[in-house]
Amino acid sequence: MLIQLESHPNHGATGRIRRENECRIITAAEAEFARHGYKGASIQKIAERAGLPKANIHYYFRSKLKLYAAVLAHILDMWDGLLGELTLLAIRRRRWKPTSAPKCA
Repeated sequence: MLIQLESHPNHGATGRIRRENECRIITAAEAEFARHGYKGASIQKIAERAGLPKANIHYYFRSKLKLYAAVLAHILDMWDGLLGELTLLAIRRRRWKPTSAPKCA
């Protein structure tokens, strides 16, 4: 599942350096948000942790809120991938049969 956010648009084929920088920024931001929360995390600290200039953070993500949304999307993508793999493994081992989701009013 790929979540497309306005804060982190996919402009088609992206360059290797851009992908690497975005990965470094998201990894650094995830650690800062986890340690200090949204309010306590700073773009400057995220930039220092990523080893990039603060301007790069703003260039790629425009704002702290948009960076936070990208971090959350990244985490959801990881969870979705892991849960998909676990589901396939369970189906292969015949320990789980998919059922329809319960209807909620």
